[in-house]
Amino acid sequence: MRIALLAIATFFLAPAIADVSGNKAAVAEAMALLDPARIALDTAYKTHGNAFPSESEFQVSVPSSAQYVKSFVYWRQTPRWASLAVTFRSTSTANLGGILLGVFGKGSETGEVSWTCDAMPSDTAVSPDETANVRSHLPNECRL
Repeated sequence: MRIALLAIATFFLAPAIADVSGNKAAVAEAMALLDPARIALDTAYKTHGNAFPSESEFQVSVPSSAQYVKSFVYWRQTPRWASLAVTFRSTSTANLGGILLGVFGKGSETGEVSWTCDAMPSDTAVSPDETANVRSHLPNECRL
């Protein structure tokens, strides 16, 4: 009887457990890919006279080894405000397909950029998406 109950519980819980671990792996990959791109944007901000480059001047490609991240989206709202997001593959995990995760940069006159990271409501966002289900899987420093 116990074995039958364990088998039934495993049958129903295994997909939920796999989905949570898949979400965490996808977010970890996104954060690992966003960090070097963010550093490149720091450098670009300084070399462009304390202004973020235009979209046509800053391109980031996803490495072929990426399992969960589909693409990068860079958007400059003003010379001192920009965002860089990753989109997840729709087949990576059921909960993350189409969700954007990104970093928001605010540049200063001194050439320094302060960054925050969070889920994004759109690819032209400059503030986070409070409702995105990806937030629970973000590192603590990314939760605003």
